[in-house]
Amino acid sequence: METKKVEVALKMAGFIGPPLPKDLGGWRNYQAGEGFLQHLTFLGCSPHLRLAPEGDLQGFCFLRLADLGPQPRLIRGRETRPPRCPVCGKAYRATQEEYTAWQGGGTESRIHCPTCAAVLSPLDLRWRQTAGFGRCVLVVEDVFPGEAVPTPGFERTLQDLGTGEWQYFYTQGLQLDLLTMPRESPSPGAGPLPC
Repeated sequence: METKKVEVALKMAGFIGPPLPKDLGGWRNYQAGEGFLQHLTFLGCSPHLRLAPEGDLQGFCFLRLADLGPQPRLIRGRETRPPRCPVCGKAYRATQEEYTAWQGGGTESRIHCPTCAAVLSPLDLRWRQTAGFGRCVLVVEDVFPGEAVPTPGFERTLQDLGTGEWQYFYTQGLQLDLLTMPRESPSPGAGPLPC
């Protein structure tokens, strides 16, 4: 399982620390590790981050890691902007049915850009760092969207795992219930993508 490989590398890099006692539907939750702040560059003013829980599991920075199954799945939040066509750059207005299928791993379909008529895979769309597709996901909780970026060294650490290309994006209102369990029967024809 690639997620286990990712977990080991994140622990070795000091990005994740001890597991948290509360688990949420297939997500592994961790405290920030000793090297957490060395792997992210914070933009703008110095943020005030609580890196450890104080009684409850609310209001502090922690990490979530989940294996989403063999098919790439759309990861988005309530404020995700419409993706762009990679050919013409115009917005693609996906239907709710398309979003639902993509979140469940149904990425084998082809879509047609209404502006330039390009035939695309949903995986080709450009989300402008507001969403993305993946087979596993690492979420940094309680850091405001756009406030931090991974350092080049941390990005290399992830790329060197050999699990495929890693990208980061920002989202609010991540719908965890839609991402917790892979579909029982993956759609035929959908090839695996990097973790």
